[in-house]
Amino acid sequence: TFTTVTPAITSLSPTSGTTVGNTLVTITGTGFLTGATVSFGGTAGTSVTVVSATSITVRTPATVTPGKVDVSVTTDGGTTSNTANDDYTYAAVTPVVTSLTPATGTSVGGDTVVIAGTGFVTGTTVKFGTVPAASVTVDSPTQLTVVSPASLVAGTVDVEVRNSFGPSSTSGTGDDFVYVAPTP
Repeated sequence: TFTTVTPAITSLSPTSGTTVGNTLVTITGTGFLTGATVSFGGTAGTSVTVVSATSITVRTPATVTPGKVDVSVTTDGGTTSNTANDDYTYAAVTPVVTSLTPATGTSVGGDTVVIAGTGFVTGTTVKFGTVPAASVTVDSPTQLTVVSPASLVAGTVDVEVRNSFGPSSTSGTGDDFVYVAPTP
C-alpha cells in the first residue's frame, strides 16, 4: 500500500532577500518528494531541487511587492500548511535604470517610454529631470511603462526612478532622455 504524506516546512534559510529575486533558499521540513513545486506568495520558485525527503533548495522569484510572503511546497501528498516557519520577507533594493525605449521624445510630453532595469516595485515613482512622470505603471520587477511630462526646453535630462529604498543613480547614460522641439 502506498501512503502519501502531506509535506511540512520547519524552517527556511535565509528567511529574507531582495525583490530582485534569485536568492538561493534551503527549505527544511518533512514529506518532500521528487517533482515538488515551491511558491513564494503564489509565485513559482525556480531551480527547485529536492535534496532529500527533508530538504529542498530553490531560487526566489522576483516580485514587485516588498514584504512578507508565505512559502509553500506542493507534492503528490498535498500542499504545506501556512505557519510562521514558512514566512519569507522581500526587501526593496535601490532601483537601477539600464535603458529607456524610446530615449527621445517631444518637449510637449505625452510620450510612452519603457524603462528597463531592476528593483522596480509597487509605489515606484519616476522623474524626468525634476518633473514627475505623467503616469507610472510597474509592469514587472524589471520594467516600467511611463508617460513623459512636458518640458519647457529641449535637451537631455536624467530619468530618476525611486522606490521605498531610495533613488536610482543618474550617473550613467542609460537613464538619459532627450527632449526635442515638436515639429511645427
